Amino acid sequence: MNDVTLRDYLRVAWSGRWLILIATVVGIAVGILLSVARSPEYTATARVYLGQATTIAGVPVQTPFTNPTVAPLALDSDAIVRKVADAAGTTPGRVRSAVTLTAPRVSGTSGNLPTILTVTSTDKNRKLAVEIANAYADNVLADVGEAYRDTRRVYEAQVARSRREVDGLIADAAKLRTRLASAPTGQADLIQLALTSAVQQLDDARQEASDQEVLLRKADQVEAPQALTRAERASSSGTGPKRLQSIVLAGLIAFALGILATFVWRGSPAARAADAGRA
Repeated sequence: MNDVTLRDYLRVAWSGRWLILIATVVGIAVGILLSVARSPEYTATARVYLGQATTIAGVPVQTPFTNPTVAPLALDSDAIVRKVADAAGTTPGRVRSAVTLTAPRVSGTSGNLPTILTVTSTDKNRKLAVEIANAYADNVLADVGEAYRDTRRVYEAQVARSRREVDGLIADAAKLRTRLASAPTGQADLIQLALTSAVQQLDDARQEASDQEVLLRKADQVEAPQALTRAERASSSGTGPKRLQSIVLAGLIAFALGILATFVWRGSPAARAADAGRA
């Protein structure tokens, strides 16, 4: 039985060197033609923090807009697409084909992490790619922000109520101090007792008002959706390095096909050895 070595394969490949060379040159030429003929596409990206809803106790909960698995589906609506098309001055079909929504979920975590939606817009028009990405991000922010605005109005009402209560107790304490200054000896003890109670209530009310303001600030920092980044420019798929990468890839594919064609044409050393052994 004849042993087949690497030299045998190299000998066959060398015998078809012109076929391999021609295939490689043709592949590079095709890669150049396709790279030049293909119109470049531009990609712009904007990111939106979708907020983090919480319970009354402050425990994070997930909603359709804040769950990273569901949010891209919930925000891929025809209503948003139409608004974006109107804002960018294009058609809804072009917007839908251009936009991709992603909300990466961190693996190995327990969930309830803040969700960041990435809006990626790809179009043959550089300016339009940027406008679509930003318009989509703005409309997403408006939609997810509607629920938070209702929540914030509740926080604001609680803060306003606490402040009114503080102002009322301050006024009551001032009246009691005025009465105490001119009160007869028999009534002074009762007024002092009422004043002490009013001051204690005022301290509690001030603490409550402070707590409500802290909750409002925390809500603005944690629960409120916000725009993280806007698309300032669009990157092109037709840059020099990317074109060169496409040309090199086409050449390598053609080179491999040329080698394969050579071994089919000339026959592989292993097949020849097997035929010789049977003979």
